[in-house]
Amino acid sequence: MFMFGELTSDGLSELESTIGSAQTQNLHTLFHVARASHNILSGIEDAVKQSGLSPAQFRLLMTLNFQFSDGGRTTEVAEMLGVRPPTLSQLLDGSADLVLRDRRPPDRRVIWLSLTSQGHETLSKALPAVQLLAQRVDKALGLQGEQLINLLNTAAIATQSQDRPHD
Repeated sequence: MFMFGELTSDGLSELESTIGSAQTQNLHTLFHVARASHNILSGIEDAVKQSGLSPAQFRLLMTLNFQFSDGGRTTEVAEMLGVRPPTLSQLLDGSADLVLRDRRPPDRRVIWLSLTSQGHETLSKALPAVQLLAQRVDKALGLQGEQLINLLNTAAIATQSQDRPHD
């Protein structure tokens, strides 16, 4: 992952002379969002690692538990995670004890996914550490948290490209 660091005043001045003041502010804002995102993702990675999960496995368990509690078709789960079905299949191969693959009538060609009891247990163990991280972020943001969520959702939509693969 490309990591953005803090731009020094000299760096900002050089950038401004190259691309202009308005564009420099836009880029500076982007650098801060990227740095915060990187730090939060690193925090999530550290938190879920304690339960033996990767961040991708944690997202999968969260998605199955809270979005597809009765099970979800692989195509739906892949779409919700923003990955292609082959990528989901690789993730599932490494999560066999956590996620059950099942075929159900009437269409036995469709694979359904749901959490195993070990998947539920592992998610229950991972959640408190992630909740602590979320509380730290929420405390730091204060009342601005909800406004920031709306702004970040807007930014996510604006930066999403239909041409770029999701994984």
